[in-house]
Amino acid sequence: MYKPEDVAYLAGLFEAEGNFYERHFYWRNGEKRLYKTPQPRIRINMTNVEPLQRLRATFGGRLYGPYKNGKECYKPIFNWNVASLPEVRELIELMWGWLSPRRQRQFGVYHTVCLHEDSDMWRRSGPGPEHMAYLAGLFEGDGTFCVQRSYWYKREKRIYKTPQPLIRIQMTDEEPLERLQTTFGGRLYGPYRSGKECWKPYYAWSVASPPKVRELIDLIWPWLSSYRQEQVGKYYVPV
Repeated sequence: MYKPEDVAYLAGLFEAEGNFYERHFYWRNGEKRLYKTPQPRIRINMTNVEPLQRLRATFGGRLYGPYKNGKECYKPIFNWNVASLPEVRELIELMWGWLSPRRQRQFGVYHTVCLHEDSDMWRRSGPGPEHMAYLAGLFEGDGTFCVQRSYWYKREKRIYKTPQPLIRIQMTDEEPLERLQTTFGGRLYGPYRSGKECWKPYYAWSVASPPKVRELIDLIWPWLSSYRQEQVGKYYVPV
């Protein structure tokens, strides 16, 4: 039996960095062969291997990598993969209540899962340990932490008296960020154009109040990888 916090963390990380797809063929002895039925896969790709190691230890699956990731200056990439049909179905049902409608539609295209009435975990319960774990998973995948030293006012650059911390999560899917704003406060910005015309616009949720930033860091600290803790720990020591 999995802990609710572990499931919420998985859902947050999957929402940020995961993908779901089907394999229709495989290679054996240099020969391409077709599966009798398509094989579903749940996969999460990251350059930070530690969160994926946590998922493997908790939910099973396989961990692959490191692989080269484009240019030489890019960090190598790792991926966590679940390929067994029973395990995929189980994880879909476990995560369902935490997933955005876009992710639920993505799964629903391929499989009919056992859905429960009123399965939206955000609406069924108030802020609790599971919500912190979900936020940590989302932050681990798509979040940034920085310190602002200047700002613009009437086209004039001004310097803060003290550096201002900022937590920010940026995604092309707005719905998870709306959940965060409703539960934890902060501000939601967007949509913004994202590079090429064919790319989806993106949204950003940010928290810039120093007391609120410290509160959120204290709450999600146990779930953060050592890389994230080192990044945040340069400016904050958790209580």
